[in-house]
Amino acid sequence: MTRYEHFLYEIMKELQSYFIDVFVDHKTNENEYFLITLPFLDKHFDNIEIAIKFEEVREGYIIIILEYYIEDLESLYFNDKFRDICKWFGLEYDLGIGKIYKESEFCKISQNFIRFLEAVILISNL
Repeated sequence: MTRYEHFLYEIMKELQSYFIDVFVDHKTNENEYFLITLPFLDKHFDNIEIAIKFEEVREGYIIIILEYYIEDLESLYFNDKFRDICKWFGLEYDLGIGKIYKESEFCKISQNFIRFLEAVILISNL
């Protein structure tokens, strides 16, 4: 088990204490990120998938980045609800690649994941 797989295992264990049997699937993609498929649906009736990335800022200090990709994010930018949700939940976005994301410290990942998931569910159904 790699270091990042161990971190993912710890995150999943912590999150499953909040959500019992919520995670449908998780898979590793070349150790760059872990993709978690959730049973929640977007407006196209697709399962919501959230990527978890690990970035080592300095030795021993790791930032976790939660990401969600939306095909038509650029059109959502002009939606006041979208901008309000991003502001309320402390999300950042990259219109060029259609990504909303939030950075988190490992010790706050459960709380931040739940808030991120709430925001993603709201945004994905606009």
